[in-house]
Amino acid sequence: MSGTTAYVIFDGVALGAVALLALKIKDDLAKRRRTRGANDALAKAGEADGWSVVPAAEAAAELGPLVTWRAARRVMVRHGDAGDFWFTWHFWISYHRHGRAIIPQHHHRSRFIAPLSNSPTDGLIAIQRRSPLGRTLKRVWGMGTGDAEFDRRFVVKPADDPVAVAIATPAVREALMSGAIPPFSVFRNFVSLSYEYPPWPNIIAEGTRAITALSDLLRSGA
Repeated sequence: MSGTTAYVIFDGVALGAVALLALKIKDDLAKRRRTRGANDALAKAGEADGWSVVPAAEAAAELGPLVTWRAARRVMVRHGDAGDFWFTWHFWISYHRHGRAIIPQHHHRSRFIAPLSNSPTDGLIAIQRRSPLGRTLKRVWGMGTGDAEFDRRFVVKPADDPVAVAIATPAVREALMSGAIPPFSVFRNFVSLSYEYPPWPNIIAEGTRAITALSDLLRSGA
């Protein structure tokens, strides 16, 4: 191979790498614009449903680590007779190496949060869906609730803590299995629902309905 040919090949590879980088930057900027647009549309949808935007610092004074674990891009509050409902949206980018390439990954987490008058624990309780493989390998994870179908489909964590398991009352189990409420977590004096996708405006109606139903269930103790 002649020196001229080698330079031509090198230049071609370099130009290809620059073009790929330019495309990736363009795609990243487009995603950021869509995210900002979704954020603005989210605020408008929230206002129509009784939510109002508040500074993240104001929410942090009330919610602590529920809002400060990552800088919240949007925080809203909805006042109610039984206490304020909160909405927080977090967005961040992580980077992963794939060979020589650095691949950005966009993460979204929207949370609807409601206060509890009597918290069952100072730690974290979470009810999660089980994977199809987990269901097949083990019908019950941990001590279980005594409801075979629920224990096959869901797990309460910590799995061997009676206080945690007690939060899955018959009414809560029925609502989870019917899809009336999604899986949720309890941390200190709050219950929260998490959605792992961009904050499209329709999430407001969906999340408001779900967090209202869930907080009513937990307050009733049914």
